[in-house]
Amino acid sequence: MSNTATQNHPDLTLSIIIVSWNACELLATCVQSIYDNLDVPQTEVIVVDNGSDDGSPRWCRRAFRRCG
Repeated sequence: MSNTATQNHPDLTLSIIIVSWNACELLATCVQSIYDNLDVPQTEVIVVDNGSDDGSPRWCRRAFRRCG
């Protein structure tokens, strides 16, 4: 993790970045599995969507309100 990242979020322990394209079902399973099984405090999950047209961005915004 870069010094800038740790300065902006000093309590952040782990960042998970998921790149997705038209994989709504897999994305849902993946993100839910992370939240269900990860025991690391102060974790952030970042989903990067590459222009999906299968509803992935809409699902993510509804399922996880902090998605933007």
